[in-house]
Amino acid sequence: MNNKRVLCVLKGYLELNDEEKEEFIKEINKTRRELHYDTLLLERIQKAFSHNLGPTNDTNCLCCGKG
Repeated sequence: MNNKRVLCVLKGYLELNDEEKEEFIKEINKTRRELHYDTLLLERIQKAFSHNLGPTNDTNCLCCGKG
């Protein structure tokens, strides 16, 4: 796998416990269903993640910007 962003999310997923993994999968599935019907949700998600996280570097999480 060559996509750094996908690898980063996958690494985070693998660090979750079983209960957290189940919740994560439910949220992914819920989001995928909603995206088919609600383009406004996508706009809200994009807006929420467009906030400036300040300077980041390669050691910071690509998802949230935390190091």
